Amino acid sequence: MKRFVTLIALVCMTIPAVALQADTSDVSKQIVGAWQLKMTTPDGEHREPIVLIGRQYDAYVAWYVGNDGPEAMKNVQLKNDLLVGAIEPKEQPGMTVTLEARLQGEGACEGVGKYKSTYGDSGNWKFSGKRLSSSSFDEVSTWKVGFVTPDYEKHTATVSVVAKGDQFYAWYSGKDHELPARAVQIDGDQVTLKLSAETRDGAKVDLTFRGNVTGNTVKGNAEYELEGDTGSFPFTAKRAS
Repeated sequence: MKRFVTLIALVCMTIPAVALQADTSDVSKQIVGAWQLKMTTPDGEHREPIVLIGRQYDAYVAWYVGNDGPEAMKNVQLKNDLLVGAIEPKEQPGMTVTLEARLQGEGACEGVGKYKSTYGDSGNWKFSGKRLSSSSFDEVSTWKVGFVTPDYEKHTATVSVVAKGDQFYAWYSGKDHELPARAVQIDGDQVTLKLSAETRDGAKVDLTFRGNVTGNTVKGNAEYELEGDTGSFPFTAKRAS
């Protein structure tokens, strides 16, 4: 649990919090990020889950991080200025929880949670939320990554890496994807970063970047698996800060 809570704070470094504007396009630029929610559910329990919001092309993805670890949210949509997503809590089989939230100024949101069970029970509650701070990390660095895929498509991205004790976490921010890395390993001058994403047509792709660090440069190869096909391509990363 602690590992995932630390990981999601990465978004705050790559997506700046700005004041809420009326235009929907402005709202869409702000919602990608890590949000700590505060709520008291109808059963009287106070909860402070974290919701991590990412982007793949024009669609949004989200993870609800509660006591049982991260759960992928379903049907994540931005409806005008209202972000909606649903989960089926692991600890409560047969129940669907829907969260609806709106931005309320800089780095804050308010919303309503709704639940409905297969037994006919239902209810709702209010919640508030704010962006997580990255000030507690021991070290922060950003890297500009460039590579050309086997289909000759050129990509550039920014990878932000933070350290907390002896653990490292990363966030990948490119033209079409803004997502957390599944795992980051640093062993001497060797670094490995694993990422899962989707193509524009919805196919799942797993990527593993393996490289050697020399000064402010990383060079290596990225291995991929796409619907049973596998391969690799070279990449280069240079430290930006």
